[in-house]
Amino acid sequence: YLLQNRVKQMNRDGFVSLPSFLLPDAVDKLTSCILKLEEDGVGFYSTDSHNVFLDADDQSDAMSPLHPRRIQLDSSKLIINASDLLLAKEAQAPNLDELFMSQRS
Repeated sequence: YLLQNRVKQMNRDGFVSLPSFLLPDAVDKLTSCILKLEEDGVGFYSTDSHNVFLDADDQSDAMSPLHPRRIQLDSSKLIINASDLLLAKEAQAPNLDELFMSQRS
């Protein structure tokens, strides 16, 4: 049932929302660890220009300039490999298995 609903949501909205996928404590622990890793210079920054579909600009004259495939966005992000989380003892990295496999009480 859950999978069927998520497939329907993806087809309808173009994305899937997973409320409570991570417990608030897990989000806090991961955020704290990632901020510490960023301070320590771990990871790398990526910048790109793309549309909402992550494609380059479609220069087709058949599309309106306001079509989502024509509107370019500038994005940037810090990318941290999951293995960096595992090695980051000084950043008090949480045990990822416990965060993602935990059950609600």
